[in-house]
Amino acid sequence: MSVVPMKAVLTTAGISGVGLGGYGIYHLTSSGETIGEKVISSLKGTKKRFLKKGDTEWSGLQDKYNSLPNKPRVKGGSSDLPFSDLPDWCDKHYKETYSKGKEGLYSKVSIFCFFNTNTVIEELVGRSLISNGRDDVKWQTAWETYNTTKTQKKLEITVTSGSSKLNESDKVEGGKALYDWCSSASQKKMYSVNIDSLFPRFEAWCINKE
Repeated sequence: MSVVPMKAVLTTAGISGVGLGGYGIYHLTSSGETIGEKVISSLKGTKKRFLKKGDTEWSGLQDKYNSLPNKPRVKGGSSDLPFSDLPDWCDKHYKETYSKGKEGLYSKVSIFCFFNTNTVIEELVGRSLISNGRDDVKWQTAWETYNTTKTQKKLEITVTSGSSKLNESDKVEGGKALYDWCSSASQKKMYSVNIDSLFPRFEAWCINKE
């Protein structure tokens, strides 16, 4: 019987696993589909990706994690897994072989380890802000449209800053305030806690439609 030397296996893995951060190598020594691979298959056509331990995106996900129900549990199931332990948890269970008895774990890996890391403006491929100039008259025109149709469209922007003039009556100051909000919102991540509210407002009031 022919035995393939381990060196040859690792050499092959080094070629086929490029860009997979070691997950391709793991698959060569494992039988069956891993939980992570199954999640990737289910997410085809979406923009979500797996976050490995050490990914810089983890630093922005604390609030998102806190907002989600049914968190992973610590070993023994006595309490929720601390957010600081989540990257290790994801790495471990990504590599675990999938079986029907692990559907609950598969669901948690899908929810807690895969995210769309685009910014709002990156999500709208090929689109741009109305203008990059805060004093541009285009923002005043955009504010007038916002001010007269926000109630009808049910897309009023709630601003927490007490100094914002967005929902007052001066179009010059309103235009500047709309620019400020849109500029800030454009850099929010698609995994942000309030993205379901923010994204349609950004798309309605901030994008150049020409």
